[in-house]
Amino acid sequence: MALIEWKPKYSVGIEQLDRAHQTLFELLNELHGAVRKGQGQRMMEEVFETLFEYTKQHFAAEEAVMKFYDYPGTQVHVEQHAKLSAELRSFQDNYRAGKNHFTIDVVNFLIRWLTEHVMNADQGYANYFATQHAPVAHVDLNTQPDASNFGL
Repeated sequence: MALIEWKPKYSVGIEQLDRAHQTLFELLNELHGAVRKGQGQRMMEEVFETLFEYTKQHFAAEEAVMKFYDYPGTQVHVEQHAKLSAELRSFQDNYRAGKNHFTIDVVNFLIRWLTEHVMNADQGYANYFATQHAPVAHVDLNTQPDASNFGL
């Protein structure tokens, strides 16, 4: 059973960003499942690297779309992304140094951050785009992070 499930209320109205959020939910559910089976320690390096790479790409895509459409909350959103990236790096550094072991607390932190971020910060740009830029739903993020290639 999944710890956290994707719900329509999490949608930001941009298909590719929604799919990226769904992938992050799936990754956290995989990690939670591994922890429950006693395999969390074994998965940590792989999970950290996957999270770093995936969030880096996803954050760049989100930020490019926000900048392209001159979303007024872009700077605060970018700062939130940077803070999570730094916290992930700190978790990884402490794990590698043997200062802490992976616990369900890390999973809970990530799930709480993701759901709160999607429900609050991401819904902020979703609402802005819905009222200001209706065609954003089909933005092609395969060309990200160069917003000039969105084709809109």
